[in-house]
Amino acid sequence: MNAPSLSIDAVAASTRFVIAGTERGWSSARPGRPVQAILRHHHAGPVIVVDEACKAASSHSTGGTRHNIQDSLLGLLEPVSAAHWECPHYRVRFDMSAISWILTYNDFAKVPEPLLTRCAVIKCENLSHEELLSAGESMAEKADLSAPSYDAAITAIERTIIAIRRPMNLRDAQRIVQRGAALQSKPMYN
Repeated sequence: MNAPSLSIDAVAASTRFVIAGTERGWSSARPGRPVQAILRHHHAGPVIVVDEACKAASSHSTGGTRHNIQDSLLGLLEPVSAAHWECPHYRVRFDMSAISWILTYNDFAKVPEPLLTRCAVIKCENLSHEELLSAGESMAEKADLSAPSYDAAITAIERTIIAIRRPMNLRDAQRIVQRGAALQSKPMYN
């Protein structure tokens, strides 16, 4: 797409301020990360991934007001309101309608209904054993593992697929390959 991208970890970014920004006057005042990306890259349409949005926690102000990422996203995901979105930090309107948003959820049941109506939902099923093995092979090649380390990593992935009692995922395969790369870089002892 040749567009700048930005990833926001919803677990670490528990309040709406990461998305919308903070009004001037607060000690931590700054624009939200989407506005920062637009200004930094001089590009109106960055791709912004909000990872694990289902795990974003809400925070409450001392006055009892609830703040969370989902509430901040609503106006930015709605094309009409995004085109005239006002940044609380700069107090000027930005056209945020060209941003491409990707929200990831591990638990579909936790996706708030208002977000569902503003997004195209793509459900990704668990990978098959063959797909996991193929992904593991690709990761092992990219990690530039030696032939013995490559074989050991692929064997470990195959055995893990069979041994674990839950569906194996890409993170499991990635950990195995990373462990193989770490072991490969250590000196051999006789």
